[in-house]
Amino acid sequence: VLPESVRWLLAQGRHDEAKAIITRVAAVNKVTLDPDVLDDFLLKGDQEKRVTHTPVDLLKTLDRAKVTLNIALVWFVNALVYYGLSFGTQALGGSFYLNFALMGLAEIPGQFLVLFVLDRIGRRKILFIFMAIGGLACVFAVLIPNDMQWLTVTLALLGKMEISTTFAVIYMVTSEIYPTVIRHVSLSFHSSIGRLGGLLAPQILLLETVYKPLPFIVIGLCSVTAGGLAMLLPETLGKPLSQTMSAFDTVINGRTTTVQNQEG
Repeated sequence: VLPESVRWLLAQGRHDEAKAIITRVAAVNKVTLDPDVLDDFLLKGDQEKRVTHTPVDLLKTLDRAKVTLNIALVWFVNALVYYGLSFGTQALGGSFYLNFALMGLAEIPGQFLVLFVLDRIGRRKILFIFMAIGGLACVFAVLIPNDMQWLTVTLALLGKMEISTTFAVIYMVTSEIYPTVIRHVSLSFHSSIGRLGGLLAPQILLLETVYKPLPFIVIGLCSVTAGGLAMLLPETLGKPLSQTMSAFDTVINGRTTTVQNQEG
């Protein structure tokens, strides 16, 4: 029932379908479109040769590879920490069932919190701050003396809240960084990388046979590291979305976005 993305249709050269959707939206909003303006808008969506992009295009240049591998690491670590905390509740002491229920409830404030900070401090800072705080909370949670079990659970809940927040943001970051012509490919690619982190999480928990606090220390340090590297990603808050690969290359090369605006 949903209409296709107009920007994607333009990127694929399917102007008739894009024009039909724009015309329908204008009619619903009781807006009269100037035919010349509409034709000019459609023409600007046909600036680049139509090609089919694959995950290989995400790594074709050094700059693309840097961004792609960085985002892939953030996805991987987010899933690793999220599922590591979910599966590791038995290491917190006390009631396993209560801890598991609290871990689920901890996600709710994290999801609401992101609504208030997302457009205020920027995407990169959210990833850095929340992954760093969540990672440190995981490390300190298992170093608390046994007679302060309530504090251990509290810190673990803080870690789960923080990582659930960044897990929500990373979808948006990935979609905003990559251009329209490869956006769906990049999101699928990085989501798959994230699932590898989920697969590894139960194996990381086995490190408790070596040293009981080790699993939480490992996932905590991974979270802090990935959060720091996220600061190297381009900020997308308030920036126009790239439409073509050439505009994307301009953005990640650190040059002006004039070309992006023209090609978009």
